[in-house]
Amino acid sequence: MMVDSSAIVATAGGSLLPLAILLPSLGVLMSLLLGGRRAEWIALGLMPLEFAVAVAIAYLSGARDSPSSTRSPVMRRRSASL
Repeated sequence: MMVDSSAIVATAGGSLLPLAILLPSLGVLMSLLLGGRRAEWIALGLMPLEFAVAVAIAYLSGARDSPSSTRSPVMRRRSASL
């Protein structure tokens, strides 16, 4: 299946969404494999990465300001008045 490049460009932060799913899954698998007290350290180590991905997705989805944006007209008026 070929993916059109315009679909990738049209989705802001779309390339980061799989990473947002895979990082916690990887953490769970690593915790199960390594087990014990290392599970806490794995969770603490992955939290900043997961937070960075969440911030990047939020930034990229809010960065686009086009008529086809998913923000409501009320939110557009509020951001324009600021």
